[in-house]
Amino acid sequence: PTRGCSAPTGRISSRPRSRTTETKTSRVRRSQNATTTATWPFSNASRQQSRNNCSISGNSANQGGGVYGGTLNNCALTKNSADSGGAAYSGALRNCTLTGNSASSGGGVYGATVRNCIVYYNIGSAASGNYDSSSVLNFCCTAPLPATGTNNLSIEPQLASMWHLSVNSPCIGKGSSDSVSGVDIDGELWANPPSIGCDEYLSDSAIGALSAAFTISYTNMAVGFSVNLESV
Repeated sequence: PTRGCSAPTGRISSRPRSRTTETKTSRVRRSQNATTTATWPFSNASRQQSRNNCSISGNSANQGGGVYGGTLNNCALTKNSADSGGAAYSGALRNCTLTGNSASSGGGVYGATVRNCIVYYNIGSAASGNYDSSSVLNFCCTAPLPATGTNNLSIEPQLASMWHLSVNSPCIGKGSSDSVSGVDIDGELWANPPSIGCDEYLSDSAIGALSAAFTISYTNMAVGFSVNLESV
């Protein structure tokens, strides 16, 4: 389910498409599944604030479809769009997952400092599908592999959903402990070292119905007769 943000320490702005209101207000538009919709002042001060454990989806703007500036921790940004920075324009992102966003330049991020993040499956120009050349990425999973930065992965993150990791994800245990804060987007503790992205994979956290399939050597047999079972 979509989770709301934790109590913010400030406000993050997303530039609206209308030029007549840009210097006065900034409107963040959430999808119907989101829990909050807000209109925030658009100012230099607001860009320096932070939000934690948010799901930001289905927004659009000229710059920063999801957010413009500020700091995001443990957040998922999906299906946002903009001319520049489909998910985020400038600012800092830590342990966030950005998927399914789009922009002409920087389908995932534009001009941002990104650490411990998954920036994958975003759409942009050939040279900036996930990020633009001015963004700085460290301990991230993205493609192509950034020319600068350290400890980045270009292999696919193998997600189980838009932002949850699967058991085989190469992002598990590949993040930097220096960058984590609080808990992951599901309220679970970070491992040491943490996973890349907003979700910490825990082997005992999978719940729900279990499906299994197998073949047997015989369908009819006498009592005491051995039958071979093989998983498929």
